[in-house]
Amino acid sequence: MSETVSVKVNASKVLQRQLRRRALRCEYGIIALSTSTEPCMQIERKYERTRKLLKIILKYRFPVHILTKSNLILRNLDLLRIMERITAL
Repeated sequence: MSETVSVKVNASKVLQRQLRRRALRCEYGIIALSTSTEPCMQIERKYERTRKLLKIILKYRFPVHILTKSNLILRNLDLLRIMERITAL
């Protein structure tokens, strides 16, 4: 098993472009984080990629489903609470 973790530094730009396009077409669907990997690995403390992606998802008002065993997700409760309110409308 490899102990190397690759950080997709352009993930926020890619997500921004894709969600903008989908939102303009009113093509909303649930975004699932952690369908194959842990979204809140310990390296998240340094890079905060999940938080940056959640901000983009919130901006475009997409519902999100996150499956994690990490307590690092708790750092994003403020965003998740806002997302819950606006996507429930």
